[in-house]
Amino acid sequence: MTLPHTLHHQTPAPEVDCHLRAQSGLSPKTPEAARPGLANTLFAVQVLQSETPIGMAFVAQGRG
Repeated sequence: MTLPHTLHHQTPAPEVDCHLRAQSGLSPKTPEAARPGLANTLFAVQVLQSETPIGMAFVAQGRG
């Protein structure tokens, strides 16, 4: 049985960002390293399955 997915227009917490990065095979980050990029988020969405984040996307403003 496939559980329904929901979209939340919300910036992920640094811990969620780090967890999903690791699960997807991207280079790991610490929550401290993730915070500056997340703080500059212009738009974000999280995909949840039964209240568990399983995906995310965000657009962040660059620093220069």
